[in-house]
Amino acid sequence: MDRNLDKKKLYENIGMRIRTIRKLQKITMKEVGQRVGVSESMIHRYETGDVRSFSIDMLKNIATVLNVNPAMLLGWSNDTRPIELYCTIRCSEPEKKMIQKYRQLTLEGKETVDTILDLQYKSVCKSKKSSPKDEVG
Repeated sequence: MDRNLDKKKLYENIGMRIRTIRKLQKITMKEVGQRVGVSESMIHRYETGDVRSFSIDMLKNIATVLNVNPAMLLGWSNDTRPIELYCTIRCSEPEKKMIQKYRQLTLEGKETVDTILDLQYKSVCKSKKSSPKDEVG
């Protein structure tokens, strides 16, 4: 088989995995592009396999955005779970809405939310440690 056809098929398979995971997570091509530093149209080209090559750094960056192991995108993972299981988490409807809103924020907005969340979490952890119920025992 022609080496170029092998590469083309490999890139198409990687792109299919990227697209499937991105859609399962309800992330737009534009958001992935913004987070890895390329245009939405470039993400489209990656997803369709219409590229000459995939850099290792780009593959790692996309995997990070999608919260998966790069080996999974390459099809090298021995994990036999369906692809959908890489992306599912049980959330209540309010939690889903919160995540959707969070994904629309700028990087600065996300950092602000993260800071507030960390402060609230630490406060809850401290109060649990000092509660009388935890000390008895």
